[in-house]
Amino acid sequence: MQRLKLGDIILLIFILIAAGIFFVLKIENKNNLTKQDKKIVIKYLDNELITEFSKNKKEIKVKGKRGYSIIEIGSNWVRMKESACPSKFCVKRGKIFKSGESIICLPNQVLITIKEEKNIKKRVDSICH
Repeated sequence: MQRLKLGDIILLIFILIAAGIFFVLKIENKNNLTKQDKKIVIKYLDNELITEFSKNKKEIKVKGKRGYSIIEIGSNWVRMKESACPSKFCVKRGKIFKSGESIICLPNQVLITIKEEKNIKKRVDSICH
């Protein structure tokens, strides 16, 4: 077995430091999204509801294909509290926190997604002349 030379040790230390810096910067950028930058998008049947996180827990009841789903929203999380589907995988999914995470209930056709505000399409309700 060969021993490590001084150049090998210096190179290894440099690579570890660079990887550590990259890791810390990546985590910092993910945590820069505040709850004001994120919205909760709830799609059910042919409807879409965009809402915000709430300091006090709030519940939203939406009608899906099989019945009602109850969605609970907290200060930085959202979860499916109850659903009319038989398997309850969406309820077992638990809370989601980060932008890009989703809870999907296929039988009841309900989709909950957390999105960055800049990625949400803003629709025009009406145009006035």
